[in-house]
Formats: sequence, structure tokens, C-alpha cells
Amino acid sequence: AGQQDGFARAYAAAGLQGDREFMVAAAKENGFAPEYAAPELQGDREIVLEAVKQYGGALQFASAELKSDREIVMAAVKQYGRALQYASAELKGDREIVMEAVKQEGWALYFASAELKGDREIVMEAVAQDSNALQYASDELTNGGFEDHVNDMMNNRFNVSPETFIATILFGAKASPAAPIDGTSSLASSRPRLGDEQ
Repeated sequence: AGQQDGFARAYAAAGLQGDREFMVAAAKENGFAPEYAAPELQGDREIVLEAVKQYGGALQFASAELKSDREIVMAAVKQYGRALQYASAELKGDREIVMEAVKQEGWALYFASAELKGDREIVMEAVAQDSNALQYASDELTNGGFEDHVNDMMNNRFNVSPETFIATILFGAKASPAAPIDGTSSLASSRPRLGDEQ
């Protein structure tokens, strides 16, 4: 916090808070730059976009218009999943944006629209990142046995290969037995070995 206060004082003392060229350069180096920019520059698309690439949470300092800008919000949540909380209500209901957010941080599910809190694939991605995210899923999902299913999967995930576990979570595929420890498979063992033809 002290460092950020120092930036603010430095910008103000130098009269740079309203200097667009300077603030663009600052945003490329410091994601907090929009916080110290003049109000009119907090609505500058280039400054905000550069800032959220450095620190997604900088979205909170953007103008309301830019919090509805899909490209800016997407860049923000890719860098910091919880930046979803600063997005417009419309974009909190954008499936692709919410999916990116929960991939970064499962807890971001808390900020998703009610509809997307009931999206099975999004919830499973969130839970894969943070098992505590399940508490933010819709009642329709959790009351339908989904919570028990997830808990069972989490408890038994080490009994199958990681690939099988992920596939089962995301797509509902049936878990198959893990590959033998020695790395051989039924396919490999069925192949003739050198010299068998003789």
C-alpha cells in the first residue's frame, strides 16, 4: 500500500495524472496506474486494457463503460479470476468470460450470474480449481445430487489416472481402471513380440 501511495503522490506532484501518454506507459508497467489517473483517463480504453493485462483487479478503477467492454474484462479475468466481480452484470453472465475466470480461480464462481452458477461444466471447472467453490453453485445443482457426485469424485480421484478424472468431471465419462503400474496396456500386451512369429 505504501508503494502505491508513493506512486499516487509522484504522479500528482509531477502533474502527470492527466497526461495520457505518460499514463499509457505507466499502465504497461504498473497495473495500478488507472487508480491514479485523472477521471477522464479511467475511461481511456488503451490505458485500462494495458493495466488489466498487468493486474486484472485494475478493472475496478475503470469507467462503467469499460467494465462492459468484453475484451477488457476477458483480459482482466485471464490475469486475475476475481476481477469478474468488477465486470458489468451482463458480462458476469457471459459464459466464456466466467469460464476463464473460474479457470484462474474457482472462487470467482461467486461473482457469476445466477444462471451460470447452475452451469454444470463451469461449476466443475471451478471445483477443480478450488473445492470450496461448490458452495456457490446453484441450489438446483447441489440439491440434485450434484454435490454428492462431486464429493465422491474428489474423494476417489487418485484411484484413476488424472486424464480419466478430468474427463469424468467435465464430461461425465465413466471412469475406467487406471493403467497398470508398469505402464503396459491391454493393447500393448496383445501385440506380438519380436521372435513370436518363429
